[in-house]
Amino acid sequence: MSVSLFGRLAGLALLFAVRAEAVVVDSGPVAIVLPATTAGLQLNLVNGTTVASGSDLRIVADGSGRLSLIAGTGSAVLARDGTLAPLDETLSVAPAGTYATSGTLPAGRLLTGGVHYVGLRFVDEASGGTRYGYAQITTTAPTGYPATILRYAYETAGTAITVAGDSRLFADSLETRVATSCEEAAVREQAASATAGTTVFIPAGDCDWSDRQVSFAPGVHVRGAGRDRTILRRGGRMPDAFNGLLRLRCGTGTAGSVADLALVGNALEDDLDNGIWVDGACVDFTIRDIRATGFSNAGVQVRGYGQRGVIYRSDLIANYRCVGGCYGYGVVVYGGAVPNSTTPMPPLALGTREAVFVEDSYFADNRHSIASNQGSRYVFRHKTALTTARTRNFCMLDAHGAEDTDEHGSRSVEIYANYLRVDTSAMQTSEAIVLRGGDGVVFDNLMPWSPYEARLLNEVCTGTYPLHDQIMALYLWNNTFTPRPDFYTEPYQAEPVWVDPACAPYLVEGRNYFRFPKPGYGAYTYPHPLRD
Repeated sequence: MSVSLFGRLAGLALLFAVRAEAVVVDSGPVAIVLPATTAGLQLNLVNGTTVASGSDLRIVADGSGRLSLIAGTGSAVLARDGTLAPLDETLSVAPAGTYATSGTLPAGRLLTGGVHYVGLRFVDEASGGTRYGYAQITTTAPTGYPATILRYAYETAGTAITVAGDSRLFADSLETRVATSCEEAAVREQAASATAGTTVFIPAGDCDWSDRQVSFAPGVHVRGAGRDRTILRRGGRMPDAFNGLLRLRCGTGTAGSVADLALVGNALEDDLDNGIWVDGACVDFTIRDIRATGFSNAGVQVRGYGQRGVIYRSDLIANYRCVGGCYGYGVVVYGGAVPNSTTPMPPLALGTREAVFVEDSYFADNRHSIASNQGSRYVFRHKTALTTARTRNFCMLDAHGAEDTDEHGSRSVEIYANYLRVDTSAMQTSEAIVLRGGDGVVFDNLMPWSPYEARLLNEVCTGTYPLHDQIMALYLWNNTFTPRPDFYTEPYQAEPVWVDPACAPYLVEGRNYFRFPKPGYGAYTYPHPLRD
């Protein structure tokens, strides 16, 4: 039985014990069928195995054939009044919760069918540390069977973990406009008269919008019925990158939001389609509980000067193109800065809200999980990202630099508390982080398949120092990586930071990058205050 979409390597828990910031290890989508037997199934969340030794979750059929859970001191289950407490009513599994530590626990609401989340507290045998996690399970009334585990995740520091979520109750405004269907024309009709503060609700359905796009006025909120229920597809070919199935227009800063739906690209590699386009000076936008897959440009594209907001509890999967030019990003951020203009390169604002935040999400099979340019400022934290056989020649996390003085490169990155991994059935090593511009911080990342902490370069490494928009102050510390001289030959350097040889005179340790914590730096509030 396959217990993970891409498989895991056992024993990684030994590395987790030294994390200063909790890393979220996310299985991504799986399909583990639960047998309706008294032996049931046992799952080790750390290594993905289904053997009894080290089990963190045990689900069995009781004497009446109903789904139930067996709790233990090292595999406790979140409980309420003597029965399972599914996470339909909460979004967090935390130390303060009440846990059953022995006996057989009735499944309660799981017997009614549907998709539910089970909270877990368990002991990681390798490190001896207490961990908190969850499993997403779909069940069937009245016994709970057939049942399947759809996903599981846990944190690595003994702190609370936020559940990925699906459809949630919302109350963005007093006015909600409900489209008659998920078809483009029905959604467009409601969007046409929606003003700031209005919610446009897209009902459940699976709708192909061909090459059409629906734009929403500044401050409008867009909601679906859940990312497994409201599915919007791009069936047509898009000639350039200035598009999205959903376009949030922000004007001079009034932001809207998108939540609870799935977007599916056309999977063509000779166009540039996007799922969501956040367009303009978008201040405090939110995107949550979405799935974006199969886009050749980006699942989420953010363009505009001075943007800030947060993308969270979302899946960005299989966004890739390498025909007639390589694109394909889970999220891409363009800051809109132009030299000698009214939108100059913004100042550094590390540790503040002045950035596009991406957190508590899952990325897989994207050319880059995130990329940036044009004065962008992004924070990428508390996520799992996976590279696959087709994306292995591209780094997982990227920041572009300037190719000429008539443009700006990335302004800043803050990359921390991420689990960056590879498809171990296809490879043993791959680049995790490559930065071609931008200052910032990179710390507490668990990336044992990467041969170095980061690779640094500039788009152009000729001319007088300092080069235009080159890296000037980048701090890296406490990142787990594995040098691989057995896999790489010259010009690879078996050093913590690989600087491309042509760029070595311009990128010097102790002057441009530093392998210790940035003095005075503090990470911005987590979870982000804009989250619900």
